Amino acid sequence: MESIGELLVQTTAGAQKRTRLHDSVSWLVPACLTCRKLLPLFVHAYARRACMGSVDVDSSECLASPHQRKRSPLTSSESPAILLADIMHWLALLELRPSDVCAKSCTESPQLTGLLLLYRLAIEQIVVYGGAPHAIPQIPRLISCLQGIATKWSAMTPASSASSTEMSFLVKYSHMTECVVAVLEAWNKSPSDSTTADAAPPPPPYGLARLRRMGESTDDSSTAATASIARALLARLGDDGSERAALSADDVLASFAFLCQRFWSPLHDFMDILLWSQH
Repeated sequence: MESIGELLVQTTAGAQKRTRLHDSVSWLVPACLTCRKLLPLFVHAYARRACMGSVDVDSSECLASPHQRKRSPLTSSESPAILLADIMHWLALLELRPSDVCAKSCTESPQLTGLLLLYRLAIEQIVVYGGAPHAIPQIPRLISCLQGIATKWSAMTPASSASSTEMSFLVKYSHMTECVVAVLEAWNKSPSDSTTADAAPPPPPYGLARLRRMGESTDDSSTAATASIARALLARLGDDGSERAALSADDVLASFAFLCQRFWSPLHDFMDILLWSQH
């Protein structure tokens, strides 16, 4: 894991240079998808992200089809839009099972580390789009992806046949997913902000209201820790229980880092650095 951290630092240092990891799509990605290896897949994606540097990309440019995009210094394979689409595609193809990532902490599992870093990278690519978050369909798609994985894993692991370690992992993973979804919803927009007359708002609770519900006191030991985390996150976001403007991109990235630390500590040093790095 130390060598992975060193590799990521070297990749960042050479951000504007193409690397062999960046060009490894022909063999590394298929191998990772076949073997369900998440950390090498993230390192490849991170190398591609590093090659983009700090180039700003207009949101309308990213949402355009490939033949509609204007010529730019970045190739289509180096755009945030394509990288985000690839990450979402990989998550759909991987067919992950809970046993692939089951662990108490990230230091126990390179797989869990890789999965969470892929999620963080996907959120970051949405941030790069800029503009009004609710105008970007990628946020609901990411929410659907996260919820789909959590639901699928719960269905795949009946309590009657799962070990206590597996059940503990699934509870933690499901609770973190709900917290992340709440933050993404609050970033996207509130149901009352619907811009079309026929758009049905999602059922409550939504956004920060979802977090408030999770933060309600409980006597259930399996959810007490999550309630404490939800309340701490609401405090970090300055929530006072009233309606507020959508969260900022920085709020979202910081919230994700906070949730990773609270649910899956201890983390590797390089993961901690990547989670709190500026986009």
